[in-house]
Amino acid sequence: MGSIYRREDGRWVGKWKDSKGEWRYLYRKTKAEAKEALKEAIRDQEEGITPDKLTVSEYLEDWLEGQKGVVSERTLIVKRGNLQVHVYPTLGNKRLSKLTTDSRLR
Repeated sequence: MGSIYRREDGRWVGKWKDSKGEWRYLYRKTKAEAKEALKEAIRDQEEGITPDKLTVSEYLEDWLEGQKGVVSERTLIVKRGNLQVHVYPTLGNKRLSKLTTDSRLR
């Protein structure tokens, strides 16, 4: 249902097709992490957990996990702190699918 391979920069990539037939990718530091993340993504897809149901905070926390090994630990701490202060209080519990370019959320 998916594949794992190593990029030239050393990061591991998990690749799978979503329910719409589009390729999706995830990036991790080790092969084991990529394999586990790929299994989880496929399991979520099978259980019906789609990006439509993801909240902003869930998406960003997953994104931060993917940044491990790409940026320094200090950078992750700063990014997480900025998200907790500026993004999560107002947008953290909103669904990604409900975000618009309009300043008002619907």
